Formats: sequence, C-alpha cells, structure tokens
Amino acid sequence: MQQTGIYEQLITKLVESRLDRERFYVGERRLSSAEASIWLSRFLSNIRVSGISG
Repeated sequence: MQQTGIYEQLITKLVESRLDRERFYVGERRLSSAEASIWLSRFLSNIRVSGISG
C-alpha cells in the first residue's frame, strides 16, 4: 500500500480549497510513479523557463 506524505497532503488540501472548479477544468486520475515524475519534470521545466524569460 502506498502512503501519502504529509507535505503532499497539505499541498493537496491547500490547492483544493483555493481552486475555482467552475472556472478551471480539473481532470483527476491515478498516475504511476514513472508518469508522475515525467509530469513533475515538465512542470518544473516550464517554471524554470518562465523564470529565465522574465
């Protein structure tokens, strides 16, 4: 059984409480560890590019 970390739980609760689901589409599904790492890498890469671009 996979356990969820405390920081993951806190971040998830924070995002869920502040996300306007009427305004934004949110798709939910389980990810494998490999798939999750790919999505996280893409996300962090986009943040890095945005930070460099100014």
